[in-house]
Amino acid sequence: MKRISGITYLKAFLPLLVIACHIRPFGNSGFMSFPFPKFPDLKDIFYINICSVAVPLFFLVSFFLYLKKRDRTENHFRLCVSRASYFLGVFVLVRIIYYFFKIGNIRVAGRGLFKNTYALVFGGGDTLLYYLELSVYFIVFLEVYSFFLEKNKANKNLFNLIGFCFSLLLISLLYFIPNDTVKTEFLRFYSPVGFLPYIFGASYIYENREVLKSGFLYLLLVVGVGFAVFEWAFLPDPVFLKAGFSFAIPSYGRVSLVLVSVALFGLCLKIKHKPTRFSEYLATLSLYVYCIHQIIISSLPSYISPTSSLPHIGYCAVVVVTYVLSAFVCFVIKTLKPHFNLKKS
Repeated sequence: MKRISGITYLKAFLPLLVIACHIRPFGNSGFMSFPFPKFPDLKDIFYINICSVAVPLFFLVSFFLYLKKRDRTENHFRLCVSRASYFLGVFVLVRIIYYFFKIGNIRVAGRGLFKNTYALVFGGGDTLLYYLELSVYFIVFLEVYSFFLEKNKANKNLFNLIGFCFSLLLISLLYFIPNDTVKTEFLRFYSPVGFLPYIFGASYIYENREVLKSGFLYLLLVVGVGFAVFEWAFLPDPVFLKAGFSFAIPSYGRVSLVLVSVALFGLCLKIKHKPTRFSEYLATLSLYVYCIHQIIISSLPSYISPTSSLPHIGYCAVVVVTYVLSAFVCFVIKTLKPHFNLKKS
């Protein structure tokens, strides 16, 4: 399958934002403890508005590429099983490795059966592997959804827009639910509800990839920024911090993030400049970086933490070590692949 330049650039450089989410190179945000500042500063905006686009964009890339490959494949069921099995296999393997590094929890005493099960089924057991775990469910959902549209000869654009708007409305309503437990659990960073709009957004962009106007995407981007201003004004709430959120504002279940991410993804698809070999190589390391960086963070000394006097040094250390180790693992796997007849799904 021919590579798409914009997607290559996204896969190459988005991991740097993922690591920044967890190391916070400029120190902790004022919205990580109560009382909150009156206004967010550039550091707050970088963490919650810029770094947060990384995971949604990775989901959009994954869904878009699945649909592209689906159009070139006759056996859709086999493709679905192959992709879901691939994500599940990587998740299980890395989750086992995380166990030996004491990353995450299968069960937390006193948290209750529902919350423990929810964290295990959707959050990888309190790890950052939710992208892999959720991808299994979402790929199956996307295949069933696509099959339904084709089987019934439905108007794909209409259904994509309805699904997109409905899921955005659902997220918006969750902001104002009076039950704090329901609100926080369904707006948690690994909640599948917060990522539902990306399925319909990716499907809409795929169906209109040849005719999508840049003007429309820029308008969507501006509207998304407008929602971000609204969210900073009304969403920060101590209840999120009490529930274990990193910030006093939801990580991914936000209208602004959905609109901005979809707009950026559509604009990136319009990039025609061919990536350099270095960018292409970085793109091949993206999944390794995602899986390995948390091991590096948990293994390095405390002076790399956001609360240290030099958090940017810690960030650079994690980036360098993670990419070096990712390159080594990638090299080993490519070397062993011919001997064990390993096939990339």
